[in-house]
Amino acid sequence: MSFVQQGPTAPEIPTFDLAEHILAEHRRTAAQRRKAPGQTPAEPEAVPDRAAVRTHVVELPSPPSQEMRELHQVVAEIVARDIERLCKRPSRLPSD
Repeated sequence: MSFVQQGPTAPEIPTFDLAEHILAEHRRTAAQRRKAPGQTPAEPEAVPDRAAVRTHVVELPSPPSQEMRELHQVVAEIVARDIERLCKRPSRLPSD
């Protein structure tokens, strides 16, 4: 972290250099992978067993009832009518 001076009396504002931290992390991981000649490479991390992985069961929603289908149809008709009404250009402005 570095500090930036913005004039003779301005308080110091800390800055964060994300690129510097990303590159430092990359250099650390690359250094860990690098080995001297003649040394055996490190074994890759073991992949977890499929049986150990938790599965999530998602219940599918039940099909809508007849009342819900009718309600959706009525709402769709109202929305379509309002969109059509609001998108039409008025031939003349209403008089107040």
